[in-house]
Amino acid sequence: MKGWKSGRGLVRDPDGPQSPSVTSSMAARARAKMRKPTPPSRAPRHRHPPPRPFGSSAANDSRGRKSGEDSVNRNIDTLERKMRECAAAQDFVGAVKYQKQLEEAKKERDLQEARSRGPSPDDLRRRSAVATKNIKDKMKPFIQSKKFQKCIPLREDLVRLQNAIEMLEGDGDGDAIRRRIASILEKHGA
Repeated sequence: MKGWKSGRGLVRDPDGPQSPSVTSSMAARARAKMRKPTPPSRAPRHRHPPPRPFGSSAANDSRGRKSGEDSVNRNIDTLERKMRECAAAQDFVGAVKYQKQLEEAKKERDLQEARSRGPSPDDLRRRSAVATKNIKDKMKPFIQSKKFQKCIPLREDLVRLQNAIEMLEGDGDGDAIRRRIASILEKHGA
């Protein structure tokens, strides 16, 4: 055999007509033709996970928190880190820029938390006082013009609002009472 040396195996002739890359690519093609196709059960796995179907629970991460909250918290952490890096490098213009973005991100996080909790009882009491005043102000012209029929729905809303506030202070179903109060507050601009 040409190129065979005892104890060393196949040795290429340095003066040969073909370069080693050509012979290795030809050998690779020949091996691929001889190889049997892979059965479907042994097919190579993809590196990326398969895409989630529409409507899956992609909005929640593994800990049960909403991904919006998690992304806001990650954004805050990133902005704090970048602000500290800029300050350490004495790039104070960049640090001020990140500080402003950080304040905005914290405000957004606080707004999201407030929306998720709903209005506090103190906020509902304050807004109900405004709504009570608005209802009484709406009733005044009807009373002066002796159009009492138009005062009836306003008086019913006033009584419902006062009863709901009393129930909220006592023990009751908080969500239902808050929804009832919120509908009256929206109706009367408070």
